[in-house]
Amino acid sequence: MKIIPFYPCEDLQKTRELYEGVLGFRLYKDQGLCLIFEVEAGHGIGFCTHMKPLEHPENMFITFVTDDVKETERKLLQHGYRCKKPCSVNEKFRIEQSLFEDPNGYTLEIQKFLQEE
Repeated sequence: MKIIPFYPCEDLQKTRELYEGVLGFRLYKDQGLCLIFEVEAGHGIGFCTHMKPLEHPENMFITFVTDDVKETERKLLQHGYRCKKPCSVNEKFRIEQSLFEDPNGYTLEIQKFLQEE
């Protein structure tokens, strides 16, 4: 069984440029009004233009876990994405994280879980 959360989207092309072009997710299915990306085997994310936009998209976090937050941050900055919070350690949750804004206004969180001491 797979789970694919879907998010409202206004511009599929800009969304595709980020998630496929910059982050490297494979386009799993183009349904015309929706794009579904395979993040990792069994994990997906979808964006649809027919869904009602959220009133406060910035409150929606889309979090991706990686081994190298700084490298992903570098790629996003290189492609002109707006950094909301540069790479730092969040002691409360024991993560390293960087926050960006995706083309739909969602907060894109890149994080790495830190080892317990």
